[in-house]
Amino acid sequence: MSSASKAQSQKIFEKLKTKPANKVGGNESATKYFQSHGGSAALASKDAKSRFTSNTATKYKDELKRRAAADARE
Repeated sequence: MSSASKAQSQKIFEKLKTKPANKVGGNESATKYFQSHGGSAALASKDAKSRFTSNTATKYKDELKRRAAADARE
């Protein structure tokens, strides 16, 4: 897999800055992801730190990065 050039990276970054934050994510998307990837316990937790640092949350953050990069290329 090749890495993006500096110009390509800058172009993607500029597109990401102008995209609505919830275009590729949002509460509904996060809830569905957590429920389908074994993160129901973290989702139900009252402790925000455990929700946002759980294994499922880490994987979801990676998924959001992938979705945002794909959206920026459109």
